Order: sequence, then structure tokens, then C-alpha cells
Amino acid sequence: MSRTIRQIRDLLHGTPRWNAGLHWYDFLLAIEFRRDGTGEMMYGVSQAVRSDINFWYEISADMQIQFEFFGLPPYGGKLFETTEERALKTVAFQLLDGPFVIDKPYHHQSTYRYLLRFASDPFPEGFGPPDTSLLDYYGWVRDVSLGSKPPVGVQQLARQPHRRPPAFTFSLFLNPTFTAIATQQVASALHLTVEQITSKMVKANYGLSAIAADQGILFDQLYPIEQQAVSAMLDAEIKAGYIRPEEATAWKNLFWDHPGKLDNVVGSMFSGWPVDLSF
Repeated sequence: MSRTIRQIRDLLHGTPRWNAGLHWYDFLLAIEFRRDGTGEMMYGVSQAVRSDINFWYEISADMQIQFEFFGLPPYGGKLFETTEERALKTVAFQLLDGPFVIDKPYHHQSTYRYLLRFASDPFPEGFGPPDTSLLDYYGWVRDVSLGSKPPVGVQQLARQPHRRPPAFTFSLFLNPTFTAIATQQVASALHLTVEQITSKMVKANYGLSAIAADQGILFDQLYPIEQQAVSAMLDAEIKAGYIRPEEATAWKNLFWDHPGKLDNVVGSMFSGWPVDLSF
């Protein structure tokens, strides 16, 4: 279908965000186009925003978008400083009609009306995901349906009786003497060393689930690996007298009901990054 530039602009800023990598858990790759000619690119993994870049954009008749990047991100992502070589980027694109049905984690499914397909990575060099082949961005979500097994997020709508363990327990829980048990067990299951995983997380901004995916292990396979590793670590802490059995049970109740929290905490054992349990 042939569209005018005005029609293309209306479609681009008519949806809150265009999202890529929707099949991955705990992953953000999105572009927002605004009516005033500005926009924002966002990339994040493991509950943390890695890059948040502002831009102006222009659309040409030959189906290319020229991005002019500017400024620093509004909150704690990777700092972007405008330089001459980073200031401008022109990327060819296609705007395809759907519907496109996308399978998401936990048997969740969404239907999108349009696909924005870039010919190359639209992010400034070094500020997007390591996998630069993620070029398909979906927008205009039309409906959301669930498969035969409900997603974890839906299950969590029911109030749970579990309470977060006391704050002091958390410091014991992440005692490096015992986290080494969990990290070694996870690394072995991924056929990597602890050092290799730490390097990818710290130097390449990889999340643990993305590292596992590179090894051919999907998130629903990674989750029980993390559970077993945390159980082994907790058992060692109980045996050493660092925590009581009921405290270990409270931690298991918290994490076993929320895969995202577990993945975030186990990832922090490798990276050393602060842990956010507020979500």
C-alpha cells in the first residue's frame, strides 16, 4: 500500500511505542515517535534501562527516517553524549500491514496491526542491544488473548499471603560466601564459567536471560535452573546458621511466585549490581 508522508507520520506517532523483542522475558527495546517531530529510543534488560536516547526525526519520500540524536537521557540509563559521528543516522524502513500475532512469555499472545521494519539498527552505535538483527518493531496493539495456560502476571492478581523477609536477612542471603554456590551452579547449567557470565553482564549489558538464550536455554528452562541454584545456596546458609529455615521458606515463597524477581536477584550475584525488589 502506498502512503503519503503525512499518513506515515500519523501511523508512527499514533501508537504509544513500537516494540521489538516481544518474545523475550524481561526485555525492553522500544521507539516512540511524537507528533512534534521528537522521539525516544529505549533499551533495557533485567529490570534496568541501559539506554534512553532522545531524537528529532524526518521522513523522506524514499522511505527513510533521518534521526538526529541529542541530549542526555532523563534517567539512569547509559549516558549519551552527542558527537559529530553520533549526531545523525539515516535508516531505511518498511511499514507493513498486519495483523501480526506475537507469542510472548508465559503463553501470552498479542495481535498488532502494523510492523515497522528497519533495514539496519536505528540506535546510535553502542547504545542498542548487542544483537543488532532485532529490526522488527510492532505497533498498534489490537487485542490481547491468553493461551491455554495463563501467564504468571495474571496469576499474581490474587493476593498472596507471603511477606517479604526482614531486611537483615537479605544481606545474609547475598553473602558472597554462599552466592558462589548459586552462581557456579547456574554457570555450569549454561555451559559457561562464572567469569564469562559476569563479563557479558558488566561489559556488554547482557541480562542473564539473554545470556541463557544465546546458549539455547529459554527463560522457562532458565527459571528452574535458578530455583535449584537458590535452593542449594539457602540450604548451605541454613546449615551454616546464617538464616533460619522459616526465613529460607519466606524467600522461596517470594521468588517462586515471581520469576522476574528471582532472575533479577540471581543476575545481581554475577554482576554485583543493586537489586530492585520493588516491582
